[in-house]
Amino acid sequence: MNPASNVVDVWWAPLEGFDLPSQGTALALLDESEMSRYHAFRAHGARIQFLAGRALVRQCLSRYRALQPTDWRFCENAYGRPYIADACGVDGLFFNLSHTDGLVAFAIGSFREIGVDVERRDRQTGIEELSETVLASSEKTQLAGLAGAAYREAFLKYWMLKESYLKARGVGLSLPMSSVRFDLAGSPPAALFDPEIGDCADHWSFRLLTLTGEHIAAVAASAPGGSLTVRPIETSLVQA
Repeated sequence: MNPASNVVDVWWAPLEGFDLPSQGTALALLDESEMSRYHAFRAHGARIQFLAGRALVRQCLSRYRALQPTDWRFCENAYGRPYIADACGVDGLFFNLSHTDGLVAFAIGSFREIGVDVERRDRQTGIEELSETVLASSEKTQLAGLAGAAYREAFLKYWMLKESYLKARGVGLSLPMSSVRFDLAGSPPAALFDPEIGDCADHWSFRLLTLTGEHIAAVAASAPGGSLTVRPIETSLVQA
C-alpha cells in the first residue's frame, strides 16, 4: 500500500501506558544499532522516547509494506536523518519521526521531503532565548502584544513549522531558522523563504495539528500548490 500522492499520514501514540512489558516487546523489535543507541541514553525519559519512536516507526511501516517490523533496516544521512535502507527493497515511502514528553509521532508519505515536529503546549524551556534567534522580524511583530500562554503557543507554532521544514530537508540546523518565515493569520500557514535558504516556498505545504489537549504538531511536505492532506491517526504502542 502506498499513501495517496497528496496525503501524509501522521500516526501518533501517547506514552501513557507504555509500561515495562510493552517496553520489553518494543526492545525485541530493535536492531543491534538501535539497541546500542537505546542503552547509550542516560536520561530515562529520553531513552523511553527513543524506544517508543523506533517501535512506532517499525510497526507503522509494516502497515504499508509486507515486511515484519523486525525486518526493517535504516541508514542515516550526514545530518543523522534516518531513511529506509535499499536492502529492504522498498521505494515510494518516506518518513519522519518526532517525540516529546508524553507522545511520539510518525509521518509517512510519498513525498521525498517530509517532516514532522511535536511539542507540548506548556513547554517553557528556552522560549525567551530561542525567540531572539529563531524568529524573523515579521514574526516578532505578529507576536507583539501577546503574553503568557498565548505567546508561548504562538511561538511554538513558529518553532514547529520551522523544525518540520528543516527535518524535511534533512539538513539539521544548518540553515538559519529566522530566514524561514511564516504567517499564521490564515489556514494553512503561509511560508516565505529568504534567498539564503536556496529553496522556493511555493514548492511546499505546511499544516498545524492538534493531537491532544496537551500536544500540537506541524507537518511539512514538498507538495506544491497547497494540495496536501494530512491525516492524523491515533494508534497504540506495542502491547505485551
